[in-house]
Amino acid sequence: MIRRHSLVWLQSGFSLGFPDADAWRDGSNAFIVCRTRPGESLSLGYCVPATDGAKPPRHAVAASAAQIAKITRPPVWEQAVETLGFTVRLIGSRMWARLTGNPYGRPDSDVDLVVDLDSPTAADAAVEFLTRAAAESPVAIDAELSFPDIGEIHWKEWQSTSPQLLVKSVETARLVARADLQ
Repeated sequence: MIRRHSLVWLQSGFSLGFPDADAWRDGSNAFIVCRTRPGESLSLGYCVPATDGAKPPRHAVAASAAQIAKITRPPVWEQAVETLGFTVRLIGSRMWARLTGNPYGRPDSDVDLVVDLDSPTAADAAVEFLTRAAAESPVAIDAELSFPDIGEIHWKEWQSTSPQLLVKSVETARLVARADLQ
């Protein structure tokens, strides 16, 4: 199953419908998975470097799963220790900067993360880690908890006492009873 925030590299030899997107792909750059679309198509995004300190422009394209040459999860966040029992991955402007070597965002830009968890039973430990990391970080931390075959939940929403949680996946966004996740 393809998950949100996965990185894909597309095969060449077909047009994405936009010369800039074709050039991005042909430069061996990754796209990020956003959603699935009708007809087994994927909504993909990519972000080019900003000019003059502006917010980096985001672009969207569609491609079929058959056009994917390679798929991976985002890079591991270097501040996270590997012995946590889950994997903390970097997304957002800092991910794009690491992948391309180009400047994205500002030094005070927040750190966007996705935490890959095997099951919802590990979510409390991930939230404890994120709470400590946010308290120690000089910039804001924003994160989603990612569960295979379920989707993603914002870490502060998981931390709340709400009986229903917003779960986003490549297929949909839906409210799910917290009790059904544990």
